[in-house]
Amino acid sequence: MLGSLAVAALGLYEFYRLTSSMGHKPLTWWGYCIGLNCILFGIYLWHGQYFPQTLWLLMVLAVVHFAAAFPKWTLSDLAVTFFGAFYVGGLLSFLIRLREFEAQGWMWVLLVFLLTWANDTAAYFVGSKMGKHPLCPKLSPNKTVEGFLGGLIVTILSALLFGQLVSGNNYFLWGLLGLLAAVVGTTGDLLESTYKRLAQAKDSGVLFPGHGGVLDRLDSLLLVAPLVYYFMPLL
Repeated sequence: MLGSLAVAALGLYEFYRLTSSMGHKPLTWWGYCIGLNCILFGIYLWHGQYFPQTLWLLMVLAVVHFAAAFPKWTLSDLAVTFFGAFYVGGLLSFLIRLREFEAQGWMWVLLVFLLTWANDTAAYFVGSKMGKHPLCPKLSPNKTVEGFLGGLIVTILSALLFGQLVSGNNYFLWGLLGLLAAVVGTTGDLLESTYKRLAQAKDSGVLFPGHGGVLDRLDSLLLVAPLVYYFMPLL
């Protein structure tokens, strides 16, 4: 639990630092409280020990504070506060929900990492060797259409292989999950690039020298986790 809260706190710090560089003034401490409560909600959801009303109470208190301190913050400051809390804490909580869902929940968490890494790794190698057509040059000049297609194919194959080992059927659904994971994962990467472009920052943080911060490592995974979570009942 402490590890999950620490990762979420670091991610929130990086997000609010980026938004501050864009000229916003997020209600940082309310963002931390709401985002970290999303993690607690994911941890205790299946054990009946957490009341979701706590999360909504924090949001109401944040709005009251915002209104009482007017005009210290603008509406856009409040918006980025809530967005950051649910983007980092809310989406990351889906990994916790997958792990806590059943005794073998770790397998679903492994699937999230497998699909994310397969897409990122294949896209990088195919793009660096064969890439000629930019995918989204204004956001990420190094991403190419060829790299995206390479990541897409390898992610679909990875999902099919995992499905074969786990269930041995539902090939269409496993293949569809792989396809969507590649698209969603790439979107998450581009979304993070958008934040950094707007903040005029090279990386979201410096936690991993040469590799950026927590958000640089989790950008794709944050969107793949809820995809797997909602696909899980079908599989």
